[in-house]
Amino acid sequence: MASSSGAISGGALPAPLLPFVETLPVETVVSERLAGLLERVPAHDWCHWEGVLADVPLAALTPAIRFDPRGPTRCVIARTDEAEIVVSGWLPGQGARFGEIDGRARILTGQGVEEGFALERKVWPGDLLTLAPGTRLRNAGAGMMVVLELRTPSEQPSGFPASS
Repeated sequence: MASSSGAISGGALPAPLLPFVETLPVETVVSERLAGLLERVPAHDWCHWEGVLADVPLAALTPAIRFDPRGPTRCVIARTDEAEIVVSGWLPGQGARFGEIDGRARILTGQGVEEGFALERKVWPGDLLTLAPGTRLRNAGAGMMVVLELRTPSEQPSGFPASS
C-alpha cells in the first residue's frame, strides 16, 4: 500500500487506500486469466509468474494506469489473501521503497533504477525485477514509468523503515 510519503508497506495485504491505490474490476482491466491464475498458481512460483508478467500487454492495462504528482499510484487488478497483481504509474523522479513484501515486477514503459542492499542497476522496458524487503525503485527517466507487479507478504523483514 502506498502512503503520501511514497512508501509501500508490507505485511498482510490490506485493503487499498485512495488516491494512491485503486481497485478496478478485473474484467475492465485485463482478461479474467490473471485472476484465475492467481487463484490456482502459488504466488511464490516465481518462474511461472515471471512468464505471466512478461505476457501481459501494456494495452490491456491502459484503463488501470494512473499518475499522481504526490507519488507513485497503484491499481490492484487481481487479489487473493496471499497475493495481488498491481499496475503502478510513476512520474519522473518518483521513487518508493518496498516494505515487507516479496514479488516480481516487469517494467512496461520508462526507465528506472532499482536499488537494493548493495545493488543499483538501471531497468528498462521488459526487465523483470525481484521485489524484496528494502528494495527501492525510482523513475530515473524523463517520461512516465509503468510497472506490473506481483506482490506477496514477505517472510524476511528488511531492517529498513517503510518510508523512503
